[in-house]
Amino acid sequence: MADTVRVCGSPLGWGYLPVLRSGDHAAFLAWSETAEVDRLIDRTADRVTPETVVDRAALRGVLADTRERGYGISIREYDLGQSGVSAPVFDDAGRVTMALCSLAFSSELNESTVADAGTLIRASGLRITSASRHRSHR
Repeated sequence: MADTVRVCGSPLGWGYLPVLRSGDHAAFLAWSETAEVDRLIDRTADRVTPETVVDRAALRGVLADTRERGYGISIREYDLGQSGVSAPVFDDAGRVTMALCSLAFSSELNESTVADAGTLIRASGLRITSASRHRSHR
């Protein structure tokens, strides 16, 4: 896995963000190998805002919660004015091949609204996973 992810659909156009600081980090990392996660933590775990999770044990807890929920949450971790939810899309082998991510102003996407947004993005990820599996078996 690369240290950065390409971000599309942004009002600012295309760009790259550190994997651990982007809205879709949890959707990729929660299903990644431990050694790969450790490598990325070691390379990119810098505190960006007071909300940024940088402690290895705390990050592991975030990733475990992500696997359990089926979607990732990033509330003001990269920018105090922005939050995000993310969901994985899996291939036939069960590997995460892409992540869906929805970013919003943290005034709109926050602790009181994140569960609804997360549930929706998780459902979308599951539908895309299912559709792509049906397509690959034609």
